[in-house]
Amino acid sequence: MSVDATGQVVACNATATPPMASQFQPCIGYPVGKETEFRWVRDGKPVGGTVIRTMRQRVTIDP
Repeated sequence: MSVDATGQVVACNATATPPMASQFQPCIGYPVGKETEFRWVRDGKPVGGTVIRTMRQRVTIDP
């Protein structure tokens, strides 16, 4: 997800390897324009940034 200097979402993109079912939509909670908790400052000025979240899932089938 990309966030601007004011903390608002400007883009969100989710990928999965291998591709997952269409019902898995992590970006649904981060629509463009939504205010987030993310605020960064560099050299005393607000700046935007990119948030990358990684999720790992392991499924074990019973014998």
